[in-house]
Amino acid sequence: MTELQSLADFIAEHRITITSEAVDNNPNMPDPYMDHWKVRLRNKSGRRMTIYFSKGEGHRGAEPTIEEVLSCLADDCFGLEYESFSDWCSEFGYD
Repeated sequence: MTELQSLADFIAEHRITITSEAVDNNPNMPDPYMDHWKVRLRNKSGRRMTIYFSKGEGHRGAEPTIEEVLSCLADDCFGLEYESFSDWCSEFGYD
């Protein structure tokens, strides 16, 4: 059995850094009432990942944090583990 690692420990261990820039839209989430960002994550080995990330307008333009972005990615991956669309809907409160 493996021990779960906290997100903060994972970020520190892999020395993940973030840069972000505000963009007009997110091609994956065309909601005009959100703050859209182009985010670049980089780890200690220099590997990079660029993604679009959106936050509700209530965040008033606050840049996304590493924790927010990684947590969101983990949640998205978790959603792929369901055996059926019906199971996924049930888990996330849809009918």
